[in-house]
Amino acid sequence: MQLENMLIPARVATGSWSIREVFDESARHCLPGLAFQDESGKVIGKVSLRDVLKSTCLPDYIVANVHLVGDHLANISIPEIKALHILELPARDFVLNDFARIDSAAPVIKAVATMEHYQTAYIFVIDDGLYRGVVTLVSIVKRMLELHP
Repeated sequence: MQLENMLIPARVATGSWSIREVFDESARHCLPGLAFQDESGKVIGKVSLRDVLKSTCLPDYIVANVHLVGDHLANISIPEIKALHILELPARDFVLNDFARIDSAAPVIKAVATMEHYQTAYIFVIDDGLYRGVVTLVSIVKRMLELHP
């Protein structure tokens, strides 16, 4: 199995993107985040859906006390007006510089090990500075199933 056969061709977010565009592209490809490139075209980080939602919607006290939080909290939600505000925020404000990346020639087991090291389910494939796409644990499993139906 080769990583290039598992690539998801998601676009790379840029400084001009809003969170709406990140969410749209991520949802289109069922990805938990996107690569982010600077003005020169170099991938310098990622925008993680988890991080965006955590930093804009999730107070620390709820995380710390999740075991006390019930399933029916009508007064704790993401109001429509806040959701609209979040979608309009610039993606560049949410770039994380610590991200998993790998060369397309690397073995699949290294991709899995790297994802485990970064505690993530996706990795960006970058060859000599050129972004090729994303490989996820799901895309690896799908390829295994394709090869052995």
